[in-house]
Amino acid sequence: MRTLTFKAIMSQAPVGVLSVLAAAEQLKKVPRVGWITEAGIEHPESVADHSYAVALISMVIADYYNLDGCKMIKMALLHDLCESLTGDIQPGDTTYKKKHETERRALSVILKSLPLNLSKEYLALFDEFNQNESKEAKFVHQLDKVEMAAQAVEYSKTIKRDLGGFFNKADKETTEPNLKSILHALISK
Repeated sequence: MRTLTFKAIMSQAPVGVLSVLAAAEQLKKVPRVGWITEAGIEHPESVADHSYAVALISMVIADYYNLDGCKMIKMALLHDLCESLTGDIQPGDTTYKKKHETERRALSVILKSLPLNLSKEYLALFDEFNQNESKEAKFVHQLDKVEMAAQAVEYSKTIKRDLGGFFNKADKETTEPNLKSILHALISK
């Protein structure tokens, strides 16, 4: 049996797959701006680092609480993919509506070469995440903040700045009791 190399596989890949892969590769180079502006971290985690952690914890939490894990993982992986084109837009930079519209357009560009059914599915999941109404979207939104707090815990081990604002934001936006318990255990470490 012949084993294909990664290069051989990618040379045969549909353009849409390459577009998503290119966005993922670019996302590794996009820093999480809040760590720079709010905490003074010179070389913070990338958006890809953050998205991976949110996806991983979404998988575990979905299995733990019997939620739709596939949906949650897809939301976690898609929620910041657009930032490969837009950069990490900060909450105070624009309105929530404008931010969502900009990010949705960017995600549409990334996904446009995929088959229409996949592009529609992924955009619908992105919209569902941003509407924050389904149980899965609510969990992923809150896990996004729990992961931010986990990163703040890591940074607090090496920097001398007060990161209380990150913990307060995570605490304020985490309302699910079980996730709140996880967050408080994390912060108290």
